Amino acid sequence: MMKVTESKAWEAAEWEYSALQADILAPFFREPISPDQIVSRLRNIARHCPQYYPAHIELGIRLLCRKRSRGAMQMIDKGFCLMMDLADPKHHAENMDGIIENLEKIWRFDISRRLLLMLADRQSLGADLLDSLAHAEARLGNLDAALLHIQEAIKLAPKDYGLWANKGWYHLMRGELDDASAALKKALQIKPKDPVASGNLTILQYLRRHGGAYWNYLERPLDRAEIERLIDQEDDQATELCADFNACRIEAFA
Repeated sequence: MMKVTESKAWEAAEWEYSALQADILAPFFREPISPDQIVSRLRNIARHCPQYYPAHIELGIRLLCRKRSRGAMQMIDKGFCLMMDLADPKHHAENMDGIIENLEKIWRFDISRRLLLMLADRQSLGADLLDSLAHAEARLGNLDAALLHIQEAIKLAPKDYGLWANKGWYHLMRGELDDASAALKKALQIKPKDPVASGNLTILQYLRRHGGAYWNYLERPLDRAEIERLIDQEDDQATELCADFNACRIEAFA
């Protein structure tokens, strides 16, 4: 029996999907493709080849982005189940990376966590996906689960500095500054001057001076006097401080 992924319908869907991505990224001499046009073309691909899971997943995420949640979750779930059934398991991690990245952009960590747990029921998760699961749990406030998953990831990849930096971040969220310090030092031992670990270390130093946890850092008072001083000196660091402060406020709101 011919596999659906070897059928003419699948081949046509794959071609149409690739053409759509090309039109999104490089419209050449035409007007940029509109969101409505993208959704319409994705619907057509899914209609002509109901098993073509990339179209279902992207369509669901794009509908969520446009606040059209009706049917979006079902579309994502259908595409995800098709992916698990039809795709080679060795490609699941790569496929998941793209799905998670797009969901994180719209702060739908609830969906990325659910999909990762569904995949975990089918196969063991590697360090990267355990890291993504920990991130989702942390963003949803489940810090015990986040630390459990990041520790599992570290067991699989003990020399991955990013995992140690993230472990430090989760401890910062809990206000466990000594544990955060130990994890961040480990990250910087593996990769000195890593920007993520160094940034988390800056947060740690702030919390040691002022107390509290990561949330308190996000809501820290604006140091207007320092910014005005830097502006008077025409120091570019003033712009950097304002950008960082605004980013923290947006994250706290999110």
